Amino acid sequence: MTAAGDHVAMAHWATGSHQATSMGIDPTGKPTKARGLRIPRRDTVGRIVERWGPSDVLDILGDIGAVGV
Repeated sequence: MTAAGDHVAMAHWATGSHQATSMGIDPTGKPTKARGLRIPRRDTVGRIVERWGPSDVLDILGDIGAVGV
């Protein structure tokens, strides 16, 4: 994590399990883990008012068996 001015950049891992229909794919209950990068912008009192950044959706789809990775 690093910060400059009103922006903070952070790399993270998101974990969970596939419990609901998503993108037309029925729940599998399989665990999933994906990398992500977030760059939020804070206002003058520290609240996050914007957020940019991708997550590795291909990793998630591979974990639940929706694509061959």
